Amino acid sequence: VAELLRGKAGVNVTDFFGDGSQATIDLRGFGPTASSNTLILIDGRKLNNSSDTGAPDLSLIDIDDIAQIEILQGSSGVLYGNQAVGGVVNIIRKKSFEDSARISVGGGSYDAHRVSVSGNKVFGRNRITASATDWGTDNYRDNNESDSQRLSLRAERIANGLTTFIEAEAVDEDINTPGALLKDELDDDREQSLDFYKDDYFKTETRMVRAGLSKVLDEARTVSLDFTSRDTDRDFIQTFRPFPGSKTTQDRDNQLYAASYKVVPVEPGILTSYVVGFNRDDTDYKLDSAFGTQKIDQSINDVYLSTQWSAGMRGNFDAGVRYSDQDADIEDDNFDDTLTVFSLGYSHSFDQVKLFVRADQNFRYP
Repeated sequence: VAELLRGKAGVNVTDFFGDGSQATIDLRGFGPTASSNTLILIDGRKLNNSSDTGAPDLSLIDIDDIAQIEILQGSSGVLYGNQAVGGVVNIIRKKSFEDSARISVGGGSYDAHRVSVSGNKVFGRNRITASATDWGTDNYRDNNESDSQRLSLRAERIANGLTTFIEAEAVDEDINTPGALLKDELDDDREQSLDFYKDDYFKTETRMVRAGLSKVLDEARTVSLDFTSRDTDRDFIQTFRPFPGSKTTQDRDNQLYAASYKVVPVEPGILTSYVVGFNRDDTDYKLDSAFGTQKIDQSINDVYLSTQWSAGMRGNFDAGVRYSDQDADIEDDNFDDTLTVFSLGYSHSFDQVKLFVRADQNFRYP
Protein backbone atom coordinates (compact mmCIF):
# COMPACT_ATOMS: atom_id res chain seq x y z
CA VAL A 1 0.00 0.00 0.00
CA ALA A 2 2.83 2.40 0.86
CA GLU A 3 4.47 1.75 -2.51
CA LEU A 4 1.17 2.26 -4.34
CA LEU A 5 0.52 5.63 -2.67
CA ARG A 6 4.11 6.77 -3.20
CA GLY A 7 3.46 6.89 -6.94
CA LYS A 8 0.67 9.48 -6.64
CA ALA A 9 1.23 13.19 -7.12
CA GLY A 10 0.95 15.24 -3.95
CA VAL A 11 1.42 12.21 -1.67
CA ASN A 12 4.69 11.78 0.22
CA VAL A 13 5.43 8.45 1.95
CA THR A 14 8.09 7.90 4.59
CA ASP A 15 8.46 4.21 5.42
CA PHE A 16 10.52 3.74 8.60
CA PHE A 17 11.02 -0.04 8.27
CA GLY A 18 10.23 -0.48 4.58
CA ASP A 19 7.38 -2.95 5.16
CA GLY A 20 4.51 -0.49 5.62
CA SER A 21 4.03 -1.08 9.34
CA GLN A 22 5.61 2.28 10.23
CA ALA A 23 4.83 4.18 7.03
CA THR A 24 3.66 7.80 7.28
CA ILE A 25 1.37 9.18 4.56
CA ASP A 26 1.84 12.91 4.13
CA LEU A 27 -0.62 15.19 2.32
CA ARG A 28 0.21 18.92 2.05
CA GLY A 29 3.68 18.67 3.59
CA PHE A 30 3.24 18.14 7.33
CA GLY A 31 6.52 16.22 7.57
CA PRO A 32 7.16 14.68 11.02
CA THR A 33 3.58 15.37 12.18
CA ALA A 34 1.90 13.91 9.07
CA SER A 35 0.64 10.83 10.96
CA SER A 36 -1.52 13.13 13.09
CA ASN A 37 -2.74 15.32 10.23
CA THR A 38 -3.54 12.88 7.41
CA LEU A 39 -6.55 10.66 8.07
CA ILE A 40 -6.31 7.07 6.82
CA LEU A 41 -9.55 5.07 6.44
CA ILE A 42 -10.28 1.52 5.33
CA ASP A 43 -13.86 1.12 4.11
CA GLY A 44 -14.59 4.32 6.06
CA ARG A 45 -13.07 2.92 9.29
CA LYS A 46 -10.45 5.11 10.93
CA LEU A 47 -6.94 3.66 11.24
CA ASN A 48 -5.27 6.66 12.89
CA ASN A 49 -4.45 6.74 16.59
CA SER A 50 -6.12 9.68 18.32
CA SER A 51 -4.20 9.45 21.60
CA ASP A 52 -0.64 9.51 20.24
CA THR A 53 1.41 10.19 17.12
CA GLY A 54 1.93 6.55 16.09
CA ALA A 55 1.40 6.09 12.34
CA PRO A 56 -1.44 3.82 11.13
CA ASP A 57 -0.22 0.32 10.33
CA LEU A 58 -0.60 -0.06 6.55
CA SER A 59 0.78 -3.60 6.68
CA LEU A 60 -2.64 -4.62 8.07
CA ILE A 61 -4.04 -4.24 4.55
CA ASP A 62 -3.53 -6.91 1.89
CA ILE A 63 -3.10 -5.11 -1.42
CA ASP A 64 -4.86 -8.00 -3.21
CA ASP A 65 -8.04 -7.09 -1.31
CA ILE A 66 -8.13 -3.47 -2.51
CA ALA A 67 -10.66 -2.33 -5.12
CA GLN A 68 -9.70 1.37 -5.15
CA ILE A 69 -8.14 4.14 -3.10
CA GLU A 70 -9.72 7.59 -2.81
CA ILE A 71 -7.39 10.51 -2.03
CA LEU A 72 -9.07 13.69 -0.83
CA GLN A 73 -6.61 16.57 -0.83
CA GLY A 74 -7.31 19.40 1.61
CA SER A 75 -9.01 19.91 4.92
CA SER A 76 -12.03 17.76 5.76
CA GLY A 77 -12.50 18.43 9.46
CA VAL A 78 -16.26 18.89 9.40
CA LEU A 79 -17.12 15.67 7.59
CA TYR A 80 -14.37 13.41 8.99
CA GLY A 81 -13.39 15.00 12.30
CA ASN A 82 -10.00 15.24 13.94
CA GLN A 83 -6.77 14.52 12.03
CA ALA A 84 -8.24 15.25 8.57
CA VAL A 85 -6.19 18.45 8.39
CA GLY A 86 -4.08 17.68 5.34
CA GLY A 87 -6.60 15.37 3.72
CA VAL A 88 -8.09 11.88 3.72
CA VAL A 89 -6.99 8.58 2.18
CA ASN A 90 -9.86 6.06 2.03
CA ILE A 91 -8.87 2.50 1.09
CA ILE A 92 -11.86 0.56 -0.27
CA ARG A 93 -11.73 -3.22 -0.35
CA LYS A 94 -13.29 -5.50 -2.95
CA LYS A 95 -16.85 -6.72 -2.43
CA SER A 96 -17.60 -9.66 -4.66
CA PHE A 97 -20.84 -11.63 -4.60
CA GLU A 98 -19.49 -14.50 -6.66
CA ASP A 99 -17.76 -17.66 -5.47
CA SER A 100 -14.01 -17.34 -5.89
CA ALA A 101 -10.70 -18.67 -4.61
CA ARG A 102 -7.14 -17.48 -5.05
CA ILE A 103 -3.69 -18.61 -4.01
CA SER A 104 -0.51 -16.63 -4.60
CA VAL A 105 3.06 -17.76 -3.95
CA GLY A 106 6.15 -15.63 -4.33
CA GLY A 107 9.82 -15.58 -3.43
CA GLY A 108 12.91 -13.49 -3.90
CA SER A 109 16.36 -12.58 -2.75
CA TYR A 110 17.40 -12.55 0.92
CA ASP A 111 15.17 -15.61 1.48
CA ALA A 112 12.04 -13.57 0.84
CA HIS A 113 8.78 -15.49 0.64
CA ARG A 114 5.09 -14.68 0.47
CA VAL A 115 2.07 -16.99 0.47
CA SER A 116 -1.47 -15.62 0.24
CA VAL A 117 -4.73 -17.59 0.19
CA SER A 118 -8.23 -16.14 -0.02
CA GLY A 119 -11.73 -17.27 -0.81
CA ASN A 120 -15.25 -15.91 -1.19
CA LYS A 121 -18.39 -18.05 -0.77
CA VAL A 122 -21.96 -16.92 -1.41
CA PHE A 123 -24.96 -18.62 0.26
CA GLY A 124 -28.07 -16.97 -1.15
CA ARG A 125 -28.13 -13.54 0.49
CA ASN A 126 -25.12 -14.32 2.68
CA ARG A 127 -21.41 -13.96 1.91
CA ILE A 128 -18.32 -15.19 3.73
CA THR A 129 -14.84 -13.97 2.83
CA ALA A 130 -11.60 -15.25 4.34
CA SER A 131 -7.93 -14.59 3.63
CA ALA A 132 -4.57 -15.54 5.11
CA THR A 133 -1.11 -14.22 4.30
CA ASP A 134 2.36 -15.18 5.47
CA TRP A 135 5.47 -13.34 4.36
CA GLY A 136 9.03 -12.91 5.52
CA THR A 137 12.53 -11.89 4.48
CA ASP A 138 16.02 -11.73 5.92
CA ASN A 139 16.52 -8.28 4.32
CA TYR A 140 19.97 -7.13 3.22
CA ARG A 141 21.29 -6.06 6.65
CA ASP A 142 22.46 -8.48 9.32
CA ASN A 143 20.00 -8.90 12.22
CA ASN A 144 17.19 -7.54 10.04
CA GLU A 145 14.90 -10.53 9.59
CA SER A 146 11.19 -9.78 9.46
CA ASP A 147 8.06 -11.84 9.13
CA SER A 148 4.33 -11.26 9.34
CA GLN A 149 1.15 -13.33 9.45
CA ARG A 150 -2.32 -11.98 8.74
CA LEU A 151 -5.71 -13.69 9.02
CA SER A 152 -9.08 -12.07 8.27
CA LEU A 153 -12.70 -13.23 8.13
CA ARG A 154 -15.86 -11.35 7.13
CA ALA A 155 -19.49 -12.49 7.10
CA GLU A 156 -22.15 -10.34 5.43
CA ARG A 157 -25.87 -10.55 4.74
CA ILE A 158 -27.98 -8.37 2.43
CA ALA A 159 -31.76 -8.75 2.54
CA ASN A 160 -34.72 -6.38 2.21
CA GLY A 161 -32.56 -3.26 2.12
CA LEU A 162 -30.67 -4.28 5.29
CA THR A 163 -26.94 -4.97 5.12
CA THR A 164 -25.34 -6.49 8.23
CA PHE A 165 -21.75 -7.62 8.65
CA ILE A 166 -19.17 -8.77 11.16
CA GLU A 167 -15.46 -9.10 10.52
CA ALA A 168 -12.38 -10.10 12.50
CA GLU A 169 -8.70 -9.68 11.80
CA ALA A 170 -5.45 -10.81 13.45
CA VAL A 171 -1.97 -9.63 12.46
CA ASP A 172 1.36 -10.64 14.01
CA GLU A 173 4.55 -8.91 12.96
CA ASP A 174 8.12 -9.47 14.13
CA ILE A 175 11.12 -7.50 12.84
CA ASN A 176 14.73 -7.35 13.99
CA THR A 177 16.35 -3.94 13.67
CA PRO A 178 20.06 -3.74 12.76
CA GLY A 179 20.74 -0.27 14.18
CA ALA A 180 22.60 2.73 12.82
CA LEU A 181 26.14 2.80 11.45
CA LEU A 182 28.73 5.56 11.51
CA LYS A 183 30.26 6.58 8.20
CA ASP A 184 33.46 4.56 8.61
CA GLU A 185 31.42 1.50 9.61
CA LEU A 186 29.17 2.01 6.61
CA ASP A 187 32.16 2.27 4.27
CA ASP A 188 33.64 -0.92 5.76
CA ASP A 189 30.47 -3.04 5.45
CA ARG A 190 27.06 -1.49 4.91
CA GLU A 191 25.31 -4.81 5.59
CA GLN A 192 26.72 -5.30 9.07
CA SER A 193 24.94 -4.89 12.40
CA LEU A 194 27.12 -4.18 15.41
CA ASP A 195 27.08 -6.51 18.39
CA PHE A 196 25.26 -4.18 20.78
CA TYR A 197 22.24 -4.13 18.40
CA LYS A 198 21.83 -7.92 18.49
CA ASP A 199 18.82 -7.83 20.85
CA ASP A 200 16.94 -4.99 19.09
CA TYR A 201 13.51 -5.84 17.69
CA PHE A 202 9.87 -4.80 17.26
CA LYS A 203 7.07 -7.31 17.89
CA THR A 204 3.47 -6.24 17.28
CA GLU A 205 0.18 -8.08 17.70
CA THR A 206 -3.04 -6.53 16.42
CA ARG A 207 -6.55 -7.87 16.95
CA MET A 208 -9.61 -6.22 15.40
CA VAL A 209 -13.36 -6.93 15.48
CA ARG A 210 -15.88 -4.85 13.55
CA ALA A 211 -19.67 -5.10 13.22
CA GLY A 212 -22.22 -2.89 11.54
CA LEU A 213 -25.45 -2.48 9.66
CA SER A 214 -26.92 -0.23 7.01
CA LYS A 215 -30.68 0.02 6.42
CA VAL A 216 -32.32 1.61 3.40
CA LEU A 217 -35.51 3.06 4.87
CA ASP A 218 -36.92 4.21 1.54
CA GLU A 219 -35.73 5.69 -1.76
CA ALA A 220 -34.30 8.73 -0.01
CA ARG A 221 -33.24 7.71 3.50
CA THR A 222 -30.46 5.45 4.82
CA VAL A 223 -29.33 4.84 8.39
CA SER A 224 -25.98 3.22 9.33
CA LEU A 225 -24.41 1.93 12.55
CA ASP A 226 -20.81 0.79 12.99
CA PHE A 227 -18.62 -0.48 15.85
CA THR A 228 -14.91 -1.36 15.81
CA SER A 229 -12.67 -2.66 18.58
CA ARG A 230 -8.92 -2.71 17.90
CA ASP A 231 -6.23 -3.87 20.33
CA THR A 232 -2.55 -3.39 19.50
CA ASP A 233 0.16 -4.77 21.78
CA ARG A 234 3.79 -4.04 21.00
CA ASP A 235 7.07 -4.71 22.76
CA PHE A 236 10.47 -3.66 21.52
CA ILE A 237 14.09 -2.98 22.34
CA GLN A 238 15.92 -0.14 20.62
CA THR A 239 19.55 0.74 21.37
CA PHE A 240 20.70 4.34 21.01
CA ARG A 241 24.47 4.05 21.11
CA PRO A 242 26.31 4.15 23.39
CA PHE A 243 23.37 3.47 25.73
CA PRO A 244 22.05 -0.12 25.79
CA GLY A 245 18.37 -0.59 25.04
CA SER A 246 15.83 -2.05 27.42
CA LYS A 247 12.47 -3.68 26.82
CA THR A 248 9.57 -1.29 26.27
CA THR A 249 5.90 -2.28 26.03
CA GLN A 250 3.17 -0.27 24.31
CA ASP A 251 -0.50 -1.22 24.62
CA ARG A 252 -3.26 0.59 22.74
CA ASP A 253 -6.93 -0.38 23.13
CA ASN A 254 -9.32 1.51 20.84
CA GLN A 255 -13.11 1.44 20.35
CA LEU A 256 -14.86 3.36 17.58
CA TYR A 257 -18.61 3.99 17.37
CA ALA A 258 -20.32 5.60 14.38
CA ALA A 259 -23.92 6.34 13.43
CA SER A 260 -25.29 8.31 10.50
CA TYR A 261 -28.60 9.24 8.90
CA LYS A 262 -28.45 10.23 5.23
CA VAL A 263 -31.18 11.77 3.09
CA VAL A 264 -31.00 12.20 -0.68
CA PRO A 265 -34.39 13.57 -1.81
CA VAL A 266 -35.92 11.81 -4.80
CA GLU A 267 -37.68 14.92 -6.04
CA PRO A 268 -35.32 17.71 -7.16
CA GLY A 269 -35.31 20.72 -4.89
CA ILE A 270 -33.14 23.33 -3.23
CA LEU A 271 -31.83 20.90 -0.60
CA THR A 272 -30.17 18.12 -2.59
CA SER A 273 -28.92 15.98 0.33
CA TYR A 274 -27.80 15.99 3.94
CA VAL A 275 -26.20 13.65 6.44
CA VAL A 276 -26.24 13.89 10.23
CA GLY A 277 -23.96 11.69 12.26
CA PHE A 278 -22.33 10.77 15.56
CA ASN A 279 -18.79 9.48 16.22
CA ARG A 280 -17.18 8.28 19.43
CA ASP A 281 -13.50 7.38 19.78
CA ASP A 282 -12.32 5.75 23.05
CA THR A 283 -8.63 4.99 23.57
CA ASP A 284 -6.68 3.49 26.47
CA TYR A 285 -2.94 3.89 25.92
CA LYS A 286 -0.07 2.70 28.11
CA LEU A 287 3.68 2.87 27.55
CA ASP A 288 6.11 1.21 29.98
CA SER A 289 9.79 2.04 29.43
CA ALA A 290 13.00 2.74 31.32
CA PHE A 291 11.74 6.32 31.73
CA GLY A 292 8.61 5.16 33.60
CA THR A 293 4.97 4.64 32.71
CA GLN A 294 2.86 6.92 30.51
CA LYS A 295 -0.92 6.53 30.48
CA ILE A 296 -3.61 8.19 28.40
CA ASP A 297 -7.34 7.57 28.76
CA GLN A 298 -9.10 9.56 26.05
CA SER A 299 -12.67 9.85 24.79
CA ILE A 300 -13.76 12.03 21.84
CA ASN A 301 -17.47 12.48 21.03
CA ASP A 302 -18.59 14.26 17.85
CA VAL A 303 -21.87 15.20 16.21
CA TYR A 304 -21.94 16.66 12.72
CA LEU A 305 -24.22 17.86 9.92
CA SER A 306 -23.23 18.12 6.27
CA THR A 307 -25.60 19.50 3.61
CA GLN A 308 -25.70 20.21 -0.13
CA TRP A 309 -27.88 22.90 -1.70
CA SER A 310 -28.77 23.44 -5.33
CA ALA A 311 -28.05 26.82 -6.95
CA GLY A 312 -29.58 26.29 -10.37
CA MET A 313 -28.76 23.61 -12.91
CA ARG A 314 -24.97 23.99 -12.66
CA GLY A 315 -24.26 25.36 -9.20
CA ASN A 316 -24.12 23.71 -5.77
CA PHE A 317 -23.47 24.98 -2.27
CA ASP A 318 -22.27 22.76 0.56
CA ALA A 319 -22.28 23.68 4.24
CA GLY A 320 -21.56 21.77 7.41
CA VAL A 321 -20.86 21.96 11.13
CA ARG A 322 -19.21 19.58 13.63
CA TYR A 323 -19.16 19.76 17.42
CA SER A 324 -16.36 17.80 19.11
CA ASP A 325 -15.89 17.12 22.82
CA GLN A 326 -12.75 15.58 24.33
CA ASP A 327 -12.22 14.17 27.81
CA ALA A 328 -8.64 12.97 28.35
CA ASP A 329 -6.80 11.85 31.47
CA ILE A 330 -3.03 12.09 30.98
CA GLU A 331 -1.13 11.01 34.07
CA ASP A 332 -2.68 13.18 36.84
CA ASP A 333 -4.05 15.89 34.54
CA ASN A 334 -7.50 16.07 32.97
CA PHE A 335 -8.18 17.83 29.68
CA ASP A 336 -11.85 18.48 28.97
CA ASP A 337 -12.23 20.57 25.83
CA THR A 338 -14.85 21.29 23.17
CA LEU A 339 -14.62 22.71 19.67
CA THR A 340 -17.05 23.66 16.91
CA VAL A 341 -15.90 23.88 13.30
CA PHE A 342 -17.68 24.92 10.09
CA SER A 343 -17.34 24.42 6.34
CA LEU A 344 -18.78 26.30 3.37
CA GLY A 345 -18.23 25.72 -0.33
CA TYR A 346 -19.56 26.45 -3.81
CA SER A 347 -18.99 24.60 -7.07
CA HIS A 348 -20.04 25.50 -10.60
CA SER A 349 -19.99 23.14 -13.57
CA PHE A 350 -19.39 24.22 -17.14
CA ASP A 351 -19.40 21.94 -20.19
CA GLN A 352 -16.07 20.26 -19.40
CA VAL A 353 -14.77 22.28 -16.44
CA LYS A 354 -15.79 22.43 -12.80
CA LEU A 355 -14.69 25.33 -10.62
CA PHE A 356 -15.00 25.37 -6.84
CA VAL A 357 -14.13 27.40 -3.79
CA ARG A 358 -14.23 26.00 -0.29
CA ALA A 359 -13.34 26.89 3.30
CA ASP A 360 -13.12 24.25 6.02
CA GLN A 361 -12.01 24.46 9.64
CA ASN A 362 -10.09 21.52 11.05
CA PHE A 363 -8.34 20.27 14.17
CA ARG A 364 -5.73 17.77 15.35
CA TYR A 365 -7.84 17.18 18.47
CA PRO A 366 -10.54 19.31 20.13
